[in-house]
Parts: sequence; structure tokens; C-alpha cells
Amino acid sequence: MKKNRFEELNIVFALIISAITIFFPCSELSAQNPKTSDIVRFLTETIKTMPAVEMDFELIQDKSAGKNTASSRGDIPIYKGVVQAQGNSYKLTNPELELYCDGYTKWILNISSKEMVIVPNDPTATDIVENPLGFLTSLNKGYEYPFRVFSGSRSGKQIWVVDLTPLNKRLAYKSISVGIEKNTYIPRMIKYLAKDGTSYIINITRFEKQNSVRPKEYFQFPAYRLKGLEVNDMR
Repeated sequence: MKKNRFEELNIVFALIISAITIFFPCSELSAQNPKTSDIVRFLTETIKTMPAVEMDFELIQDKSAGKNTASSRGDIPIYKGVVQAQGNSYKLTNPELELYCDGYTKWILNISSKEMVIVPNDPTATDIVENPLGFLTSLNKGYEYPFRVFSGSRSGKQIWVVDLTPLNKRLAYKSISVGIEKNTYIPRMIKYLAKDGTSYIINITRFEKQNSVRPKEYFQFPAYRLKGLEVNDMR
């Protein structure tokens, strides 16, 4: 598995996890034009109280990035997938990648090449790739954003769009935009702009709250499936 492709997929995955572990309907943010700081504060205060969630998504490459056009006709579909998350644990499956994290260890499987990478999960890190939840709790000090959010639309739904620019210029991305459906505050879109100008859009097609808590073993890669894989254990 090429390193740049692995990093690309891991960053996109972390963005998805960031959305589903935070956004959920809340009447406290029902103002017609809420301040961005109010939304960010609400997110950071409620992150630890969120239950488990599950969602379906589709990832596309935004070919119109950097062009003066709103057309999506140039967008290139990459894949569809499913994400489940609770606390510091999460799991992603799509046709290219399986990623498990139980809060302590990450297992990343490249399906086509049958390569497995195992790395420790650092819960104290605030980088979006290493710790999505830590990333979200640092939004109020690690990003610049406009005073007000602005309105938009996605798949026929009206959304608030929050633009975040990282203060750390060494990160791999220039900005992140999150589209949140008005009134329900369910996430509908995440847009990621890389430093090389590449842009990805994640459309969230299903978002559901999960009341039952899964055991930790659910977020650990099954040991019996390691047979026949090329394993690179970096723990």
C-alpha cells in the first residue's frame, strides 16, 4: 500500500469520524443565524455525552475545487462506506479499506493488497488523523473561523456551513467545511481541501443514533483474520 494513498484514506476517515461523533439534533442552536463560536462551543461541551452512532457515506473527489463554478458535474465518485463509533472507538468499512480502533490500537487493512498495518492510538494527540475526538475538542483554540456561519444547500436540504482554517500550518490540509442540516443539526457534508489543491467531499446519506453500547472487542480486528495477511506491527 502506497504511503500517500494510506495517509489520504486515513485523513478522510478521520474527518468522517469527527462528524459522526459530534453532531446531533439540539434545540439550543435554533437561532436563525447562529454565531460560529456558539456552534463550536456546543460541540466541544457535548462531545463526551454523545451515544454511539452509525452512518452511511459516499466519498467523491471535487474536481471543481479552485474553479469559479458551483457545478458538481466534474465530481469523481471514489467509494461508499459505513462508519460506527462510540467514545474513542470506531470502525470503518468500504471496498478499499477496513479500519478498526478500540481506543488503544488501530488496525488498518488494505483489502486489495491484503496488507495490515497495526499502530498504537494516541488518545492525547489532537491531530485529526491520530485522535478525531481530541481534534474536535481543540476546535475552539486550533482554528480560525468566520464570526457567522453561512447558509447553503446539499441534496435538497438547507444547511449551515462552518468553515475552519487550522492555525497549525504544518497540517496536511488548508481548510475543512462542515455542512449541518438546519433545525435537525444532522451532518450532511464534509469538505476537505488539501494543500496541493485536491478537494474531497463526503456526503452523509444516513445518520442514526445507536442506543446500545457495543463491547470493546467489536472495535478490534479479529485475530483469526490475520492469517494470510502481510502484517506490519508498529506498536
